[in-house]
Amino acid sequence: MKIINGLKVKEKKYSGVLMILILSFLLHLIPIFIVKTPTSGPDEVISLASAAKLAGYDWSYLVTKFGTKYGCGSAWYLAPLFYFITNGKIIYNLARTVLAFILALQSVVCWLILKKIFEYDNELEIAVVSLAGSFFSNATADIFCNEAILTLSTWLFIYFILKIYKYGSNLKYSLILIGVFSYCCICHARTLIYLPSVFKKEEKFS
Repeated sequence: MKIINGLKVKEKKYSGVLMILILSFLLHLIPIFIVKTPTSGPDEVISLASAAKLAGYDWSYLVTKFGTKYGCGSAWYLAPLFYFITNGKIIYNLARTVLAFILALQSVVCWLILKKIFEYDNELEIAVVSLAGSFFSNATADIFCNEAILTLSTWLFIYFILKIYKYGSNLKYSLILIGVFSYCCICHARTLIYLPSVFKKEEKFS
């Protein structure tokens, strides 16, 4: 709440980060309009296989052969696309749109780190860095893959580990870390690289 000319004015605390999220999302959508068909072959098909099988399609061979590596973490939010839509092109583009939103969420976590952890107050610089942070990924929205979840989880790991270091041991943050790690385990086998960070001994900032 700010006081301007003797009047109390309610601050819009999250309007800035919302604009960053929207801009980031729109930028991540651009590759979808440039690349209109699958380009990475098996990687994309396998990443979609669990959702298709959950919706009733017989993609059992792909799920059985590759499911342990690529996981099924995206199945719960992509299965409705396969269930309610029969046009493969629409399903594919909507799946990539969801991926663009996941990539854009990285900007929100970056904003939280700068604003809440480091208490930075230059709004323009926070916006620029947060927007740039959403592109620190090996995944782009033109190719559907589970790596986007891993990149977002990296930002979440950093955010909650910094909160633990700054404010000390906290059961809530520790449980969130374990929860994020557990979910990522069903998204991609590469999640195991995060294992040391989840169980590392907690300390405070000096």
